[in-house]
Parts: sequence; C-alpha cells; structure tokens
Amino acid sequence: MSRRMPEVARKRRWTIAAGLLVVVGAGAGSAFAMGGGAASTVACQGQNLTFFSDTAAPGVTSNQFPVGTQLKITNLDNGKSTTVPVTGVSGSCALLNTAAMDQVRETGKNVIRNNKVEVVSGGGAAQPGAGQPAAQPAPAAGASVCPGNLTFFSDNAAPGVTSNKFPVGTQLKITNLDNKKSTTVPVIGTSASCALLNTAAMDQVREAGKNVIRNNTVEVVGGGAAAQPAAGQPAAANPPAAAQPATGQVVCAGSTVTLSGEGGAPGASSNQFPVGTQLKITNLDNNKSTTVSVTSVSGSCALLNNAAFEQVREPGKFLIRNARIEKIG
Repeated sequence: MSRRMPEVARKRRWTIAAGLLVVVGAGAGSAFAMGGGAASTVACQGQNLTFFSDTAAPGVTSNQFPVGTQLKITNLDNGKSTTVPVTGVSGSCALLNTAAMDQVRETGKNVIRNNKVEVVSGGGAAQPGAGQPAAQPAPAAGASVCPGNLTFFSDNAAPGVTSNKFPVGTQLKITNLDNKKSTTVPVIGTSASCALLNTAAMDQVREAGKNVIRNNTVEVVGGGAAAQPAAGQPAAANPPAAAQPATGQVVCAGSTVTLSGEGGAPGASSNQFPVGTQLKITNLDNNKSTTVSVTSVSGSCALLNNAAFEQVREPGKFLIRNARIEKIG
C-alpha cells in the first residue's frame, strides 16, 4: 500500500529544491560575470613580437596605441602572458622591453611568432592603419623629427644610424636630453625605426648602463630632401655598382639584413612578401648567398633565422649592411 507524503513535507521539499536552483543560478551568473569583464580587442594580428634592451619595468612601445594603453601580450606557444602599459612610441605595433619579453619568451628565442596582443584598457586614440604611424606634419627647423624612444643595434662600424624615414646619406643630430650629449651621424641603411643607432653612435650619447634614450631630440642637419614617402617603406634605389649580376628581381634595395634568433631549417620572415616566396640573400662583403623561403611575417624586408644567417654572415657580425635581396620565386 502506497503512502502519500504529508502536505507539509511536500511543501518543504519543493522549497529546498527551489532554493538549490536559486543557488545554482546565482553561481552560474557569478562565473559568467567573472569571465565576462570588459571586452578586449585583438590587435597587431599576424605581426611577430620582439624586444628592445633596457632596464625599466615591464612595458611596451607602439606606433598604434597612445602612452598609457594597457596591452595583454600572450605567447601562444607556451601559454605565458603579461599585461603591460604602452610607455612610448616605436616603429612597431608592439615592441616589448626586456622585462616584458622575459615574462613571455621561450628560452633562447628573441621573437614570438605565435602570439596574441589585446587592448584591455585605453587605446581609444589608436592611430589609423595597422602598423603605420600617423602622418606627421613637416617639422620646423631644429625640431625633433623622430618622436619616441631611441635604441640601437650591435655592430662594429663607424657611428651611424638606420631609418625608415630618411634616405641613406641624411645627416641626423641625435641629442640625449638627460645628459646633454649629442652626435651627428649619417643614415647608413634602412631599418624599421625612424632612427636606430648603431653601437658606436649609441656609445657617444648613452648614459652608462642604459640601452634606450627616452628623452631625446633627432634633427635633420643635412640631406633628407628625398625622404621616403611612406614610413617603413624603403625608397627605390639601384643596387650597388659592385653588385654581382642578379638572378632574380632585386628588392628592398638598401635594406640591411639581421637575424631573429630562431632555430629550425634556414628560412626568412618578411613584411613585404607572402609566405612561400623564395628570396636569395647575398652578403656582398663576402659573396656568400643563400636561398630561403619566407615562412612568416616580421617587421623587416628579410629577417633571417639562425640557420640562414649562418650561411651568409661574417664571423662575429650580427648585421649585413651590404646585402642584395632578390625575389626568385
């Protein structure tokens, strides 16, 4: 014989069940709110990330986002991420400093190819055009022509600077306003920066132990009339007179060639040619050459990985100034 549950007991049971549903619903709502947060915007898509050397707190410089913007940088190859402020202007969408790079890098690698950059706060005044600095008005005489931080690349040449804005031969006066030291140096090649000093030039103006000059002026004191029309794009030029006969289309005339610090089979990355393009890189100082495939995007016309660079480098040098880059397929 079945026994019916007393009316009071049945009401109590439904009350408990309803209470559990409320608790579960509230828990789900809390989890959603915690995961929802402010929506982030993915930026700098398809661009490799690298760094400049300094001793400051973790930070990043950018040609797209104003100072104070918070960017979340994630290395998708190891799952590490860091959220850092934009601290200055550079020639990249996101150029990390040493401390920020150390928080997300893989051991021994100086470039992060598989990454995600998110704007998590600020950035409303982002400059138009991915990867392209906003147009600057013509500077008045004596005005600084390269706003932002200055850093350097390592070589053992005479004092000089490379630029994505001024043609070879332009004379730039670089002044470190923190110690009042200055040097006037020629533009000797193309780079991804408005003014990227070499070691000798940096040593003339740096403060001891510092690898970046935040408070500076850069002035054009000679030449520069034929400045390149688009920032980051090298001006057309003829190959050097001593160049060997080309076996393909000479591209990126005047560009220097350096390395990414990455392992793997010989390869290159590029900001001008799609993946799969065949490039022949010749070091005209020792006549060594290598033909490699473009495997990804970078901030250079041709950025070689370790294996490719070893095939054409001169011992002890980390930069090829006198190079010929040919597109052969």
